[in-house]
Amino acid sequence: MSDGLFAREYARIFDRLAPGERKDIQEYLASLGDAGKELAGLRNFLNHPAIPNSDKLDALRAASAATFTPVVWRVLGDVLNRRMSFIFPVIAEEMQRLSEEEQYIHEVGITSAQPLSAARQDALVEKLTAYLGGTIKPLFSVDPSLLGGMLIKIGDMIMDNTIKTDLDHLRSKLTTISST
Repeated sequence: MSDGLFAREYARIFDRLAPGERKDIQEYLASLGDAGKELAGLRNFLNHPAIPNSDKLDALRAASAATFTPVVWRVLGDVLNRRMSFIFPVIAEEMQRLSEEEQYIHEVGITSAQPLSAARQDALVEKLTAYLGGTIKPLFSVDPSLLGGMLIKIGDMIMDNTIKTDLDHLRSKLTTISST
């Protein structure tokens, strides 16, 4: 199972066991991730195999201003037992995604061959909002290799209307025809 899948499962577990603490847990895990990036000592401490996980959890509890329910600390302890403290920030991201899904906020990746004007971006977001319902969180990017058109990603759905893909399909058909 990939780290992202583990993180998603932990996010769901936190959500089921402590729904009222979602925002606090998310902020705490994100701050642990930030601290782990900046402080090698914390990273080494959390990953050190000779330090008992109960000591690690006690240290996290003591250093935290958060007053989580015991079940939250048990789940955090489970992450430590699996030596997966590096996924704390990924769990926070997944918790944010779950929250957005509940609020019908759709993260939409929109890649075009050239930058889109503000008017074109607004029109596209308006059409996607009507199509999907809820709120759109657009992530615009530019990839000149697409040559033209757009690539739109919504979750695991991909709408590819790019010239690059059209040319690839045409090349494949011509190759098939010429080899027969």
